[in-house]
Amino acid sequence: MARNIVEVLLEIPQDAKVEVKNGEVMVSGKKGLVKKAYDVHSVSVSIENGKLKIIGEKMFTNTLRAHVKNMFKGSEAGFIAKLKSLHAHFPMELKVEGEVLVIKNFLGEKIPRKARLINTKAQIKGQDLVLESLVKEDLGQTISNIKNALRKGSRDLRVFQDGLYVIERN
Repeated sequence: MARNIVEVLLEIPQDAKVEVKNGEVMVSGKKGLVKKAYDVHSVSVSIENGKLKIIGEKMFTNTLRAHVKNMFKGSEAGFIAKLKSLHAHFPMELKVEGEVLVIKNFLGEKIPRKARLINTKAQIKGQDLVLESLVKEDLGQTISNIKNALRKGSRDLRVFQDGLYVIERN
């Protein structure tokens, strides 16, 4: 079976600084440093003439290209998600304790629920929760952790609509 080897050139933004070392791409920008490891057996990455050159099988090359583009955006502007707290009966109380979001009084429960924040800063503004991260995958995993922490079990979702819902994401 013939392999589909492709070469991709990515323009490096002026404000970004890129390094490739030991199977890891590092991008630093205004907001900070973002790192991503890649499989050195699947793709070859180098910097030539102000461009990032990725060579390898099409699927691995395109995946790494998408990750590097997200790294450029994350190091320059970051990723933000806004979640709105909705409740019908019992108002929730949100609190950030280190790398954990603590949700008290969810559906009137006495035991607080907890969600892990992965490389994400959280700010509570009234009924809203603002999450900010440099890594898109970490922000998505944090939102998933919050949704998993707020599972309602066998309750009827048409009646029990309490929870945190994403209202804006970039």
